[in-house]
Amino acid sequence: MNPEIFGELQGSEMVISRLVAAPQELVFRALTSPNHLANWWGPEGFSITTLAWDFREGGHWRSIMHGPDGTDYPNRLIYQKINPPHRLEYLHDDDGHSSQQFQGSLELKPEGDATRITLRARFASEAEAREMMERANAIEGGKQTLGRLAAFLEEVPGEFDYLLQREFPVSLETLFAAWTEPEHLLNWWGPEVFTNRECKVDLRPGGEFLVVMVSPQGVDYPAMGRVLEVQKPHRLVLELRVEEPPGNLVLQTRVEVQFASQGKGASLRLKLTTTHCQGRGFVYVQGMEAGWSQSLEKLKRIYPK
Repeated sequence: MNPEIFGELQGSEMVISRLVAAPQELVFRALTSPNHLANWWGPEGFSITTLAWDFREGGHWRSIMHGPDGTDYPNRLIYQKINPPHRLEYLHDDDGHSSQQFQGSLELKPEGDATRITLRARFASEAEAREMMERANAIEGGKQTLGRLAAFLEEVPGEFDYLLQREFPVSLETLFAAWTEPEHLLNWWGPEVFTNRECKVDLRPGGEFLVVMVSPQGVDYPAMGRVLEVQKPHRLVLELRVEEPPGNLVLQTRVEVQFASQGKGASLRLKLTTTHCQGRGFVYVQGMEAGWSQSLEKLKRIYPK
């Protein structure tokens, strides 16, 4: 077997395996973010649009795959088992357009500094599997998909970045204060339905940064860390961490905020970089973009047009 890529039909199951030059955690993140999936999911010449994303056991990913000839292919993955950063199991169908479906899995195993990714698709019968192999050239399509993943992983840095940009109808100084003064941070920090009960900001390099968020169930979620850089009112860089339990670091994130005047208001450019992730940290990474987007929407409601 070629150590880099392998694909064949084994009874009613299609098996495709490829070695990619990236650590297991990074590959798992590429499999579990719609932003990253958009860069590689599907055979060569195909693109994808995500319609809905709910990454949890029992949740689903609904998407449209666009063929090079303009044909659209609806897809739905229903996540059944999620074991970060090792394995995903799911049911794959065409989003209810027919009875066609298969049981799929993606398994990741480290091999030195690389990762072996194995894609399996199990059909109801060997005859159904062979029909799909012939009609859709599925093995070659799967090989091309994993080839696009390998190419994508060669281009990205060791950590994944999220980039969010927003505009606000306030002055540059007011927007900067909203990020750096506790009385303002308490009003908007954190996802929807979360509140905040404590905030500390020592606005100097090395100074403490803390916001204690409270869930609807009354559970505290402290966002704690330190200030790395301050250029008032243009730039703020934070390092935030999550410890579960206290003393056990599961997630560390670099938060870079660039502020600028924008017409009669101001804008911000928020860059998030995960610099450490393990255990439950992967759960937080999956919700990072949505959580920050909700936080910024709360901030915008404070300053209505």
